[in-house]
Amino acid sequence: RMNFSVFDENKNEIDSGRDLKEIRRKLGRRAQTKFSQKVTSTIQKKGLTSWSFGELPETVEVHLEGQTTRGFPCIRDDGNSVAICIVDTEIEASKVTRAGARRLFQLAFKEQLKYVSKNIENLTQMTLLYSRFLADHEQVQNNQSVTEQLKNDFVLALCDRAMYANSHEIRNEENFKQCISNSKPKLVAFANELNSLLYNVLGKYVNVSMHIEDLTDDALQASRGHIRAHLKSLMHLNFLSETSFEYLKSFPRYLDAINIRISKVRSNVSKDLEWQGQLDKLEAALGAKKSIMTSAVELNKIHDIKLSLEELRVSLWAQQLRTLYPVSFKRVERQISELIS
Repeated sequence: RMNFSVFDENKNEIDSGRDLKEIRRKLGRRAQTKFSQKVTSTIQKKGLTSWSFGELPETVEVHLEGQTTRGFPCIRDDGNSVAICIVDTEIEASKVTRAGARRLFQLAFKEQLKYVSKNIENLTQMTLLYSRFLADHEQVQNNQSVTEQLKNDFVLALCDRAMYANSHEIRNEENFKQCISNSKPKLVAFANELNSLLYNVLGKYVNVSMHIEDLTDDALQASRGHIRAHLKSLMHLNFLSETSFEYLKSFPRYLDAINIRISKVRSNVSKDLEWQGQLDKLEAALGAKKSIMTSAVELNKIHDIKLSLEELRVSLWAQQLRTLYPVSFKRVERQISELIS
């Protein structure tokens, strides 16, 4: 693999490595931190343990090195508390606020979530399945056991399930308090629902992962690589804490579709690769747009198109499983064209 190096304006190397996406992620985070540290605004606060700051404005004027510019307020997760800080893009503000609001939710339900994490059903079996999932992603455990990581990720997913059951975004104190009130009597039911779904998803994941290993023929290696890459993209390392519950509910069907693709690939490798080539073009166009997007609205549209791509895979390789809505290459192409324009 090629080695990449990034230099500043003075030709000093500031980062290097073989994973270009990881370098971009680190440098982007570093730039955001630099911006947040340098701007000044009266809205900035630290050490908050409850939503006691009214409404979170979408934008504010901030001062940066003697200039007035626009910043995007967000709620940053600081572990045992949150902070109101300013970032320089709407997308970053949306991502940071989702995690920060979730932290406030965790603080509000501290004891209840502790109870839930101690009473996850089939925990031993799920830990074994999750261990296989982490190994596939070459994730090495340090001080945290697989069981602890599974519990933590489960709690994050449960918080999202409860918080966004009736709303996509929470931006003020009144809505947050209403969310807490609505979630209180339903939290255990949500946990049981998520528990059952996750056990099913992890079981199907391991089943698919094992079947991919059976594709040992030389003629199948290209398809095997594509299928493995798709599986890792669908169930990426943080899928549990970053996937909405509504989307997660389709994962068993998506995983079944991958298994059906595996069962069919030997009978028509050329058709499998032809469809994959068309999917690759669509995903490349979507990825190019994602790299330059600036708004949360665009981010939501990209999510919708990714969902359409998963449904398209079902329609191509596993029609018997049915799709959520009519989908085709042309329909997805049109979605991407509308997004780009």
